[in-house]
Amino acid sequence: MKSQRLAERFIEALKVVHQQQPVDLIIFSGDMIDRGGKGFTSMADAFATYKNLIIDKILSALNLSHDRFVFVCGNHDVVRSRDSEFMETGLATKLTDISSLDDFVRDQGSIDNVKRLEDFNHFHHAFYTDLPGIEFYETPYQSNLLLNINGKRVCVTMFNSSWRCWDSKKDKGHILFGQAQVIDSKPYLDTADIRIGVSHHDYNWCNPFERPNLPKLLVSNYDMIFCGHTHGSDAEMVCRPEGNTFMFTSPGLLHAKVHELNGNFRNGFMVVDYDKDHLQLSATKYWQVT
Repeated sequence: MKSQRLAERFIEALKVVHQQQPVDLIIFSGDMIDRGGKGFTSMADAFATYKNLIIDKILSALNLSHDRFVFVCGNHDVVRSRDSEFMETGLATKLTDISSLDDFVRDQGSIDNVKRLEDFNHFHHAFYTDLPGIEFYETPYQSNLLLNINGKRVCVTMFNSSWRCWDSKKDKGHILFGQAQVIDSKPYLDTADIRIGVSHHDYNWCNPFERPNLPKLLVSNYDMIFCGHTHGSDAEMVCRPEGNTFMFTSPGLLHAKVHELNGNFRNGFMVVDYDKDHLQLSATKYWQVT
């Protein structure tokens, strides 16, 4: 299987990186599967296959525990057909400002209206709650994982930016994040030395009514923010009156067009080395070349 061979090469590359300098945390910014599990008997089967072939093998190769792998929902990890067009239209009509959006995200029962997330949320919940002795706090939309890494307390917020994905050709400008995902994570962030945010989309994909405030919240609350979706690769330091943060966009991995070597589809990953004590950071891109 082409994807499996590519995964093996990816793991071999990671092992070389790990030998040069130990890897502490693996961050995956979404799209574990393709097109809502097409080709699998079920979404549960698709996620289990990814865990067995990718997650478990990476962690075994690097001798890392499962809490050192963090992941979020991508637009390919939701099953859009689980929600009717009637329900989709209703949500689009009602969620039109920050107040209504945050009320919805904070309503524990609202997840019953977003059936497309059920399979991912079940897998995500089981992955972390089955791990003994970790600090993991979740809502239907975001979760926070607290880790001790090299003497530093690290908080990773795993955001869901894909819960409103409906039409890939029209998603940009219609993605809804919900600033409540950030605000409600603050009790955990306030206990951490290093604060990391992970989402599938960056805030430029959000609905225009979210764009003025969401970047301010992210920059003021996180040291680093990781996203994906575009299959490109980028790193920048964002400086705003509210604070400074590093933002990373990672390339795709195991993309369906595994033999495409152009910039739009070439598989790859990024290694980030962050030293908060000395305010130093380096980011290195690794690309598929053959």
